[in-house]
Amino acid sequence: MSLGKRKLNIGILLEDNKNDKQRMRDIIASDSSLDYVIEPKNVEQMFAYIRRLAQQGKRISKLVFIGHGNRTNHHIGMLQPADVDIEAVTRQRKNFLRAYENAKKTIKALQKQLKSTTDAKKKDLQQQLENERDRFIAARDNYNESVKKFRSLKELANAMDKNAVVGLINCYAAGDANGRRMMRNLGKLFLHKRGGQIIGWEGSIWTNYFWVWLTGIGDIKARPWGRCVRYRVRPKSSRCGAPCVNFERYGYCDRPASANGGPCWMHQ
Repeated sequence: MSLGKRKLNIGILLEDNKNDKQRMRDIIASDSSLDYVIEPKNVEQMFAYIRRLAQQGKRISKLVFIGHGNRTNHHIGMLQPADVDIEAVTRQRKNFLRAYENAKKTIKALQKQLKSTTDAKKKDLQQQLENERDRFIAARDNYNESVKKFRSLKELANAMDKNAVVGLINCYAAGDANGRRMMRNLGKLFLHKRGGQIIGWEGSIWTNYFWVWLTGIGDIKARPWGRCVRYRVRPKSSRCGAPCVNFERYGYCDRPASANGGPCWMHQ
């Protein structure tokens, strides 16, 4: 395990089926280019580990995910499509912001009505105001959480080296449009900062157990079937991109990124 290296090749075992974990350990261990393999307990633990590597100044040149996939219900072990869909997180954040702003406007309108209304209507308006304040607090909390989630996902790309490779060892990674969408989202998530490519296959991954049974050849750990699909991700502008403290007014920071490719000095 070469923990002292600045540039790393890492494997990540995402399978949550205990019966198949050892088989997948054997498969990914056969890749001699990997410095080490991690086995996170959940997706957030994996993301936290990768963010920590970036904070330590490490760069990942090769990142290999292994886990079961499915022809129609696409996933890589415990990693689900929603976990890597940063565009969906962006839409959700905008919806929460819109709900927050609408609730704030409604509160102001109700407060204005209360000042000029008759006593008979005040009780009803006060109840409306109380309900709207509850909605305002919920929308504000949801928005703040969505900003944190967006920021934590964007930070993953700080750990990736220039022109890095992300490899997927799961069945049907590119088997249909939904599988290819997950591939592209995963590629964008990790490679948007410095560029690179993500690789998966249209068909199943045959492990050594099946291959030995068919051919008698025992030195092949895994064999992908179907067409190999590669998506290249071009790096985006070298800007900070972190959400500003006053996001409603300033949005995302457009200052230059730091020398190590992370957020600017104000957002570190």
